Parts: sequence; C-alpha cells; structure tokens
Amino acid sequence: MTITVEDVRTVNGEYTEYDVKVVSDLPQHGIEGYPILVSKRYNDFLELYTTIVEILGSDARFLPEFPAKVWFGKLDPAVIDQRKEGFQHLMTFIQKEPKLRTCNTIDHFFGITHTRHAITAKDKDTN
Repeated sequence: MTITVEDVRTVNGEYTEYDVKVVSDLPQHGIEGYPILVSKRYNDFLELYTTIVEILGSDARFLPEFPAKVWFGKLDPAVIDQRKEGFQHLMTFIQKEPKLRTCNTIDHFFGITHTRHAITAKDKDTN
C-alpha cells in the first residue's frame, strides 16, 4: 500500500483540502493497483489520528506527532505546508503498520470499500 498527500488547495478562502492518493497492494481490498484519490480536511485527519491512538493503545507512542491546531493563520502557506508534511508522516506510518493496513477505519477513511463496490458494479455492467 502506498499513500501520498498529493495536492493541497484552499477552498473559498475558508479552509484547506488535502488530496490523498492511496494505491493498495492488498488482495483483501480487491482493488490492487487501482488508485483512489480522496480530499480530506484537518479535522478528518485529526479524527483518524485519534482513532489510531485508540487502536494502537500503548504502541501509539510510535505515532508521528500530529500537526498542531492553529487559531489564527490556518490558511498561511507555511502552516499548510507544515500540516501537509505532518499528514504525509502519518500516511507513511499507516502504510508501514500491519495493524492499520487492514483496519476498517483506514478502509473507511480512504473509501476503499466503496471503491471496491463501485469497481465490482462497473465490471458487472460491462459484462
């Protein structure tokens, strides 16, 4: 599984979206080699991080530090770059951690199950 934070954009001058690309190599996902692109906001990553801490328990001490919440300047390019880098560290951790690679929480975050169903339905339509 490879996960990369591909792109960043500010939406309506209000918030930032981070485009994350995942390509699974896991047979149980049923979408090997098929790229999935999802857009996520800071709070999406924070919710994921919080859930990962719960899943890993004492092993959560190995998680990379999560980018700090800022109250002013959240659209500042330096803040956005720092967050993108922090999110990439988290994605790299996920792709290397066996407990997380096959976790339903991760599948849901990236829409893997939904994508698998869409691919299966498309395949049925073309046959």
